[in-house]
Amino acid sequence: MAVEVTSGATIITGEHIAIARLLTLRSGLGLEIKTGMKLTRGRSPLAIIQGMGITNKRTKKGAYADLDAHIVSLGGQPRPLV
Repeated sequence: MAVEVTSGATIITGEHIAIARLLTLRSGLGLEIKTGMKLTRGRSPLAIIQGMGITNKRTKKGAYADLDAHIVSLGGQPRPLV
């Protein structure tokens, strides 16, 4: 990831912004699967991922697996759901 660190701020730049968003969605979806807690009061990570066309699965675990595979195809690291 292209990360710039300045005095007091960390900035993700360029095309890596999209990957950072996907990683945040993956974390939020994992949180919902493990604990039932919500990432936000707005749209759920599952709805956002479905809207992006990454998955059509209706289960959170299936969508998590599809999202993880998509992140790996973009050059990210796989992360098992524990």
